[in-house]
Amino acid sequence: MYPNPANESISIENFTTQNVTLVITDISGKIIGERKVQAGLSNLNTTTWDNGLYFFTLEMNGEKITHRQIVQH
Repeated sequence: MYPNPANESISIENFTTQNVTLVITDISGKIIGERKVQAGLSNLNTTTWDNGLYFFTLEMNGEKITHRQIVQH
């Protein structure tokens, strides 16, 4: 995921051939969004998000990886 910090958008690269579930939460634990990320490059528009720290949890085959992402306009 890049850039960090993000301003207008976040790019997510999925190097696997499988779809990955992405769950985005804010610092309070509130779920901001959930989506499937297909193989290749995906972009998320962050222009309407508040400044702050977000957690991106990627789930695939029962495994979870969490990435911290800052949004700053």
